[in-house]
Amino acid sequence: MAEQTYVASNTSHVMSLPNAMSEIQNFYIQESEGGGMKKEFFTIDHSIAFAQVGIKQSITDSVIWILCYVFFGAIVFYLQGSYLSEKTTQLFFWEIQGSPFYWFVKAASFGGLCFSTVLCGMISKYYVGPVTRKAINSLFATRAIFLISFSFVAFSVLGVVYRYFLNDASLVKIYSMLSFNKAFASNIYYFVGRYFRRAVFEASMIALIASFTAVLLPYAALILYKMFGRKEVVLDIEGLGK
Repeated sequence: MAEQTYVASNTSHVMSLPNAMSEIQNFYIQESEGGGMKKEFFTIDHSIAFAQVGIKQSITDSVIWILCYVFFGAIVFYLQGSYLSEKTTQLFFWEIQGSPFYWFVKAASFGGLCFSTVLCGMISKYYVGPVTRKAINSLFATRAIFLISFSFVAFSVLGVVYRYFLNDASLVKIYSMLSFNKAFASNIYYFVGRYFRRAVFEASMIALIASFTAVLLPYAALILYKMFGRKEVVLDIEGLGK
């Protein structure tokens, strides 16, 4: 009972995905060492704690990558058009045109989402006992619901912004409001019309793809870990038979 009380007190303070991974590892160790943990040990408080991690991580990752993709990408594109040199880069079977720094910023905007997805994939290997299964299911399900929900919200909001606030008529109004400085107004008009509008459109589409991919990959890792684990068990049994 002492070991179970220790795990419960730790789990109540789970605030981040790495902390959740550590707690799931604790569950796994206790179950694998014959701690006698029943599935009822995973209480509603545990479910809420891991669900909060999934909510926080999904929203944080989504907001960060969308802001980075749209704003930082737009700034880098503007610098590329004005100061950075473009060149063609061969990547496997594709030719990518543009400044390498521009593409680096675009890819780096997914850093947080990729990191959390990799951690969830690593957590999948602990999907063994009843308590670890409940913890992982609570974390993955909540993360999936909020990632997908946020992607549809982002798709709708960015679509409205693209259609009604970044159309040609709106850009002309912006130019007129800033016409007291022709050079500045022209730069803003070029910046918003040339890339920012396209970045908003791209982000609305990629939000759906990125979210569904980030949800599916941990479950794919879970299936692979289960298949690999079953293979190990079969091999061990065969070895004992010899």
